[in-house]
Amino acid sequence: MKVFVAFIAICLVVAEGFAFGSAVREPICAGAKAVSNSTISVDGKVIAVTTFSCDIRTTATVPVAEHGPVPALSVTGPNPAASSCAPLPAVNLCGATCNVVCDGSDQGGPGLPPTPADCATVVNSAATLSESISQTFNVAAGHVQLLTFGTCSFFFFNGLSSTATNCWLTFAQTAKDTKSTCLPPVNTGGSCFASDGSGWSIGVMPAP
Repeated sequence: MKVFVAFIAICLVVAEGFAFGSAVREPICAGAKAVSNSTISVDGKVIAVTTFSCDIRTTATVPVAEHGPVPALSVTGPNPAASSCAPLPAVNLCGATCNVVCDGSDQGGPGLPPTPADCATVVNSAATLSESISQTFNVAAGHVQLLTFGTCSFFFFNGLSSTATNCWLTFAQTAKDTKSTCLPPVNTGGSCFASDGSGWSIGVMPAP
């Protein structure tokens, strides 16, 4: 069995690793703290948009595709050499591929999955944003962006060591595919993990 994990070096020093926790996201990520809240209105429906920072000094496992848990980089504190470097350029993930892993109802998550209608509203809104506001969005390293309507939340987690740029259309299609693969009757949600193991993911979950 082969497992591939991408590690990015900063100034010839191993970069800080971002740990997303197990397949079930309760809370959103390790040490999650809301850093911004806003709303967007699409076709008369209000979508809540929340950005969380994650604790980058946590050791955890990150499921990658069907290969099973892969140890995340253990970090004991901020890397002074890394902090003195110039910021890395944003990574463009538009069109990037990923592999879906579903959350079973027996994994400790909420008992009820989000409703299909609420999830469809979020997916449709993300697709509409590409036409009405901007084709892309940015998420800082070690942050999660969460879009919520009613019982359903979709997230984009950036576990890279630099800002990630993604296209709303890519996000919407990946979210739709993950929802179609994972939601009722058995699962409570699911994630689509980067095919190259680089640390980003898009997924669906019950609204927190």
